[in-house]
Amino acid sequence: MGVYKMTDTGKREVSLEELISTLERSSLPTIVVEGKYDIIIYRKIEELLEDIVDVLPAGGRGKVLGIFDSIKTNPKLQAKKLIFIADKDTWVNTGIPSKYQQDILIFTNGYSIENDVFIDYGCEQILEIEDSSIKNQFLADKEKFIHWYALALQATLNGENLTKEREIARDPNEVLGNEYSKFIALTANEIYPTELQSNLKENYPLQIRGKSLLNLFRKHLKHHSSKAMFQKVAIEPKTSINRIFDDVKKQF
Repeated sequence: MGVYKMTDTGKREVSLEELISTLERSSLPTIVVEGKYDIIIYRKIEELLEDIVDVLPAGGRGKVLGIFDSIKTNPKLQAKKLIFIADKDTWVNTGIPSKYQQDILIFTNGYSIENDVFIDYGCEQILEIEDSSIKNQFLADKEKFIHWYALALQATLNGENLTKEREIARDPNEVLGNEYSKFIALTANEIYPTELQSNLKENYPLQIRGKSLLNLFRKHLKHHSSKAMFQKVAIEPKTSINRIFDDVKKQF
């Protein structure tokens, strides 16, 4: 059996076993991160720590946590200086399980790194200075999206078999499209989570799935690309990203 598989795009996907083997052979302290756009931000840590560390993109939250879980049974990993950074995901709503409340495992402030970028990039402030029609369109879409998102989040937290209409990763453009009424229609025995909806409205920059939040923002402000937003925040981090940087630096 191979230790890697191919992704849908034909790219080689590194397996958990390969990642662990790489770390076992490494001589540098290593920060394990999820990958893709977040690597733009976390490469900055190498500069802050004067290149005494390596940053390893694991290819997803599951692999970051999988490597962390492997430490307790792997003496070679126990002998290494490892730090992990992962998205909170729905733990932003439920709390981080006690076994993952460790100093070497650092989580984003919001649902994901995209939430922290949304905050540090100043998306709400940008909306305030945009044409009022753009701001109002965003706010209207946000309200409609949260109305659906509360249902999807409730189904996810309850561990239900998710239908298309309850998959939390659905793109806002799809949810808010022509089939919106189907997405918000209650199923048999489903009760609308009013309290959860209120909490999401109050804390949406932190608690709405970050990729969805950025897509919702960019739906109305297309000239702000996700990559450019990440790059700007990497160069000029503010409270959310600096908190992650500070937590990493405390380990050295």
